[in-house]
Amino acid sequence: MRYVAILVLACATSVQAQVIELSGGSSSVSQTSGGGVTVYTDKVQYYGGLGYSYGHLVGGASATFKAPELSDTMMTLGDKPVGFSFDGAGLGVMNQGITLEHREQGDIIGAFVGASAIGYQGPFLQAAKAQHIGAGFYSTKHFRSLRVSTVDVIDGGQHTAVLGLGDEWKGLRVSGAGGLMQNHSYYVGQASYQWKHANLQGSHQDFYQPFRATSNNVGGYAGVPLFSVWGNLLKSDTFQTVPQQTTGMNAGVSSQVGILRFSGNWFESNTVGALHYRNTFTMESITATLHHRYMLSLIVSQNDGHNTFNGGIGYTASRWSASINQNVVWTVQKGFVQSENVQVTFRFHSVLYNLGMQTSEFNKPLYQAYADDYLSKAHSASTKDANGDYVIAGECRMANGMPVEGCAVKIGEGKKVELVFSDAKGRFELRRKKAGRMKLAVSEENFMTAGTYHTVSADEEAATDRPFIVVVKR
Repeated sequence: MRYVAILVLACATSVQAQVIELSGGSSSVSQTSGGGVTVYTDKVQYYGGLGYSYGHLVGGASATFKAPELSDTMMTLGDKPVGFSFDGAGLGVMNQGITLEHREQGDIIGAFVGASAIGYQGPFLQAAKAQHIGAGFYSTKHFRSLRVSTVDVIDGGQHTAVLGLGDEWKGLRVSGAGGLMQNHSYYVGQASYQWKHANLQGSHQDFYQPFRATSNNVGGYAGVPLFSVWGNLLKSDTFQTVPQQTTGMNAGVSSQVGILRFSGNWFESNTVGALHYRNTFTMESITATLHHRYMLSLIVSQNDGHNTFNGGIGYTASRWSASINQNVVWTVQKGFVQSENVQVTFRFHSVLYNLGMQTSEFNKPLYQAYADDYLSKAHSASTKDANGDYVIAGECRMANGMPVEGCAVKIGEGKKVELVFSDAKGRFELRRKKAGRMKLAVSEENFMTAGTYHTVSADEEAATDRPFIVVVKR
């Protein structure tokens, strides 16, 4: 009933909604199919989702709004993932109930009460299945460059208490978390040191789903613009009916000559325990990149005296991108395995489609396909207010100067924020009644173009007397 109640509220307010996001898809990787709708209004954000995961019907619903009489505090009724993460280290839990979260100058403190849940989160569905009644607190505090985070939860007689730390000093980056997770010891962390042309890094990870396992990695990299070398040592332990240990080593070298990149890799892994598996192979490749859009590669793999030839191809544009390639992944059960990958993303009108396929560690084909659409009252680049005499203009482009269509920025503050998208030439245009300057923020999560983009640089203000510039990368 909670899902129905919140969805009814969402439908009732959808007429005043600024943006409605629709998503749906299916994945054999997570064994989940379903979809969801997010309704953004001036005061409340609603979400409702329904799907089928691991043979069970799952659903999710929430409403997030500013808490009455509490400054800078948001309240969520329904499903809410809480926790912390930085540089890949952290912990997350799912709450079904009431969550209060206060944010101020980057610091966070939150409290929740309700039922802890197993979360099903992905690009097309957010759902949860309740387990035990519980309550907890979480926080993140900054002390100059040091970040300190905590999560403390009691549910169903089980205790989760984790402390996380993260810091940067010159070229050194360190992050980690440790404590109890449902009465079991839990540790995760990583550290890296960056020189001008080299770096060293190490990491440790504890897993408890779908089985208990640990993974460790130590590696390094050194390179100049036309030449680089690297190496890694890996070790994983799984604790099932029969304990299993997997160790691995990897070393490689690459060189750039004009548009061509030559690379060679050596891989070796050994598994002892429930499975006995040893694998040693090399992989050499030649990759050509043309006009920053086209990619062609020839890959030669050598395993047990047998040569295997593969090719790769890729194309990237503003509206769509596609690639077929082969890579090597580390798995905790079998070590290094070769995987075929197909990735296609494209946008048709306002709908963004994503399709990915790969082979698993046991040579089983896996897929993930989903689509995302925004029904928006936000301004597109071609939208003009006939009553506006002043124009805010700008452009979004790649570092190489290629325009990006569907780039999203937020202009203004508070209730006067407007979401604006770039046109096919990467240009923004928004008419205003008054001259002046307004706050500008890139909204990467609302990009309506194929692929994933990250901001390289952007102006902090949009003004009627000069155009603003946004530079992004894929």
